[in-house]
Amino acid sequence: MAPGLTEPQPRVVPAAAESLKGPKEVFIGGPKGYSKTGEENGTETQPAASHPNYLPVWDAETKYPPLQPFEHYEHGKDADSTLSELLQGATVSDITPNIGAEVRGIQLSSLKPAGKDQLALFVARKKVVDDTTASKILETRTNSITWHSDVTYENQPPGTTFLYVLDTPDTGGDTLFANQAEAYNRLSSELQKRLHGLKALHSGHEQAQNSLIRGSIVRREPVTSIHPLVRTHPVTGEKALYVNPQFTRYIIGYKQEESDNLLKFLYDHIAGGQDFQARVKWTPGTVVVWDVRVSFQHQTDTD
Repeated sequence: MAPGLTEPQPRVVPAAAESLKGPKEVFIGGPKGYSKTGEENGTETQPAASHPNYLPVWDAETKYPPLQPFEHYEHGKDADSTLSELLQGATVSDITPNIGAEVRGIQLSSLKPAGKDQLALFVARKKVVDDTTASKILETRTNSITWHSDVTYENQPPGTTFLYVLDTPDTGGDTLFANQAEAYNRLSSELQKRLHGLKALHSGHEQAQNSLIRGSIVRREPVTSIHPLVRTHPVTGEKALYVNPQFTRYIIGYKQEESDNLLKFLYDHIAGGQDFQARVKWTPGTVVVWDVRVSFQHQTDTD
């Protein structure tokens, strides 16, 4: 988890009309559409789960308390900039000039503290590192684009994040990542200056409400937080855009039309920047490490 300029907000549950805020919510499944027998034994259209111990379980009795503020320490600042311990014996292939790298020859679970510090620095530099029910959306939308940045509604959103995949479909499931720092750099200096000092409200209420609508559960009460539109990375010093259409609701102090138009421009700018995006194609055993503070992710089918 990483620190951010945030202000807690009242927990006001939005109106039902706001519950379908973004297409990512359609992917939040629940017991209504889940068949334990079908997952374990397979069906005519899908094979049996290869890792049944990881199938979802809905326990309505278990609840989690709100996340509490804590003192964050940025380990990437302690890293040897040569990354000699992390990359010893490894091969690195850049995925694109602006974002992403594929690393082979590293066992993440065996890294010593110095290697972990260097991993934090490496991911901050590269933004994302790859270690090697869309149909429901398309009933009401023309595509399944769901750009987002994870849990930005928290007061202290994540920093370096890991995702490990056990099994994958034969096709689909790719994930795109966008370099939010490069997206900021592409803006004119005048627009950059205009964005400085602006803040936006991020909300998790809609995601929680959609989970309940689909018969699922909410373990932690949803929250809202205020974050700056432009954040400075604590290790690299880069400035990066910090908005996403799944959780950012409006710019503080702007009227609705003003906020909507500026946010739409930023979302379109990021989504259209194919030269500062990287696409990850998952295979079983893939580990992807990315820095949520400067990366924007998008599921191309389902992620």
